[in-house]
Amino acid sequence: MSTSQYDGSTTETLLKATADFVNNVTDPKACKPTYLLALPPVLTGFHDPLALLSMFTLSYSNNTIMPLNGVAIFYNGTTPPPGLYDAFLSIPPLISTVGLYSYQDAAAGFLGTGTEGTGHGVLFGASAFASLEWEQSRQGPGKGGPKKPIDPYARYLDGYKEFRAFGEKAAGKPSPPGKPPKPNQNIEEDPTKDALDAAVFAITHVPKSQIEAGRAQGGNIIDAPLTNYGLVQFHIQLPAGWNYLPQRVEKARKDFFKKCVVIFP
Repeated sequence: MSTSQYDGSTTETLLKATADFVNNVTDPKACKPTYLLALPPVLTGFHDPLALLSMFTLSYSNNTIMPLNGVAIFYNGTTPPPGLYDAFLSIPPLISTVGLYSYQDAAAGFLGTGTEGTGHGVLFGASAFASLEWEQSRQGPGKGGPKKPIDPYARYLDGYKEFRAFGEKAAGKPSPPGKPPKPNQNIEEDPTKDALDAAVFAITHVPKSQIEAGRAQGGNIIDAPLTNYGLVQFHIQLPAGWNYLPQRVEKARKDFFKKCVVIFP
């Protein structure tokens, strides 16, 4: 297992490495999850854990947004094939740990105790990015004409662009000099206050082999297409003690989903 954290300058490189991994890696021992996430068998029909993370985080403090990126790798074996994770391991990290762990120990170490964030309201949303293979299969004869070049990175780069646009809308804006905020205004609606504690945009690799294994066990109601795809998670955390979602965050969140969420075109 390897976990690494990176500064915000690595975003484009990490997004492209993630896209390449989702589009090309079929090794069932090298799945790549958000938050070292294991999907329940009711969704996948398969008990194998997902095992590599790409996570893009925005933290807020005093009207300032602080980006931080991370990757967690877990390979179901003692030695991964040469070059499998080179695109991630070649990125200079701020901190990094490497070692041999059971999946349970790795998940416990990476996820924490489960008590972190107590007292903060949280909201989750999820979707998926289709693989390049799937998008290409939707073109050609009988599918609307000849195949057109598809940028393998566009969906990932555009998704992060919309995530950052969302993040900017949640940040507090200091009042102009001599113009204090309206009196008796709820703190949640005070535009000078950061409306979030943190926001996360994360991508998990789900390989074709996992879908095949699920179908072999009888499948499930979701019946995902037989192709790799990137599972997308969007997570926001409110400041401690806040009782409801500020209107500007609710609107920005809806705008993000409208622009970013494309599952299988």
